Amino acid sequence: MRGFFEINPHNARIAQQNMELNSTSNVIIEQKATGAAEGKVRMFRKSNASVTPKNIISWGMIKNLIYGVEDVEMISLDSYAEHKNIKPTLLKIDVEGYETEVLKGAKKILETTPKLEIEIHTEILSRQNTSVQEIMELIDISRYHCWIQWDEFEAPVDFEPHKEINKRVHLFAIPK
Repeated sequence: MRGFFEINPHNARIAQQNMELNSTSNVIIEQKATGAAEGKVRMFRKSNASVTPKNIISWGMIKNLIYGVEDVEMISLDSYAEHKNIKPTLLKIDVEGYETEVLKGAKKILETTPKLEIEIHTEILSRQNTSVQEIMELIDISRYHCWIQWDEFEAPVDFEPHKEINKRVHLFAIPK
């Protein structure tokens, strides 16, 4: 069984419809946010919905007016996996700058060294008071062979830990 989390209710409905159209029965769609803890979080209502940053009031106010906001339930991946009695072997994370919080909520899963595909939104991380360095520390990059896709139109290349990541990238990792 696979868990698929989508914070945006509209996108969750589309994903559910696609599963039904394709007779897919091995995926559970959860219309929830994932993060470091249980609770509620506020999201911007847009197609690539994101958790509203707490540290930039003016940015949030502008987006609140443009997109509107909605409170949604948040769960950690560790508690979800424990509750469903599953052992994830792959984490695909595309959470528009909330990567660190999702990884903090997946510490037990990360101990098992699952395969990873993470879109890192470097331009948004500071709004969430985090950094690429913190993401790499949570992953324990030394346990993985990694590739990075610097541009969506190019193939991933070997990850060089000393090379600065200063734009949106995709990180791919498989256990060593």
